[in-house]
Amino acid sequence: MSTFEITYGELERTLSGVFHWFDVRSGETEARVGVGLSHGVRRQWGLGGVPDAEHVEETERRVAVGHLKDHLATITTLTFHCVVLEAEGRPERREDRTVLKAPQERPYEWKECGYAERQKLGPVCAVARVGEPALGRTTQALCEECGLPSTDIICSNLVNVETAGFGTDQTGLAMRVLVGAHCNIGDDRFVEPRRDVRLCVPGGHVCWVQTYKVEETPVAVVVATAQFSVADAIDQLNIAFRKRYRQALIQIEQARSIEDLMGDCATDDVFQHKLQVLAGLLEGMQVSGLLAKEEAEGSQGTIDLLERLLSRDLPNLPGQHVRNLRNINKLANAYPRHSRVKNIDRAHAELGLPYPLTDYGKAWAIIRETFIQTLRQIALHLP
Repeated sequence: MSTFEITYGELERTLSGVFHWFDVRSGETEARVGVGLSHGVRRQWGLGGVPDAEHVEETERRVAVGHLKDHLATITTLTFHCVVLEAEGRPERREDRTVLKAPQERPYEWKECGYAERQKLGPVCAVARVGEPALGRTTQALCEECGLPSTDIICSNLVNVETAGFGTDQTGLAMRVLVGAHCNIGDDRFVEPRRDVRLCVPGGHVCWVQTYKVEETPVAVVVATAQFSVADAIDQLNIAFRKRYRQALIQIEQARSIEDLMGDCATDDVFQHKLQVLAGLLEGMQVSGLLAKEEAEGSQGTIDLLERLLSRDLPNLPGQHVRNLRNINKLANAYPRHSRVKNIDRAHAELGLPYPLTDYGKAWAIIRETFIQTLRQIALHLP
């Protein structure tokens, strides 16, 4: 596991775009790494004007930090480098520069909140003030407006965050507001947390820093000749599932759907079709009758239901397996319509895929093998 200490260097405006430069340290090695957004990308995403360091939109800061971390997760030696997002052109990688084609849709529709906890009745703020009348209740929309920046770009020294909910039993929860925060290194800029914490982001306070640890993500191993087919994996899972719950989990109405998962995958269209077949199998999973009404309440699809079932009955099953299925489903939702899907770049990374994709055959081989091994692991954990 590699650990990087990231500080913000400078904002550079050029004729080709806007560049965010970071100073990155790992052990005794330090290097400057930049993330550039071309003017075409900024126009495509509706980012405002020519920014200065104080007025960069949160989306742009998140893109810069996100692609910086994506780069750090793939390197073995820390050196000077620049990642550039272009609206047009072909992706390329050189020793000192990586050019990526940016997705059409603006990323990061909602901010990330590491303090939001999902419970059966809805999200709860984990840092809500003790004893508040709202009991920590919140919503995604209220989180968006609370005053805390997106937690994926917030300074690692921000601690003791506290929020409060306002509203009455008659009007319901009206708002959730940031009311407290402190700096772990003793900075005195938190007289008004709601106002001051907004600058605890890259390019805000000069003391901003993040510690980033690259987690070892399990990557599917693609073998030259697969030992198991998708049909084999489904049969194995259904046999184990039927023994436990007296019903199959994945029901196949047409044999052709499985046949469609075989063969080459040389083009974008074929790749999209195969993803849709997998998504159809996941959507058709038979889970709802296995959970009590209160256990299923608030779920948003069969993968949510399966996750709740497995969390209840197989507490030792690694969460990565359900996350694999969720990431495959995210890709299926994103590729046909190029729709806005949150954290789609992270879904690629967790599946061991580059973003954006260029080799559809290799990508499909990884996804297919991940799907097969995920089903087999769930089957092996079922008693």
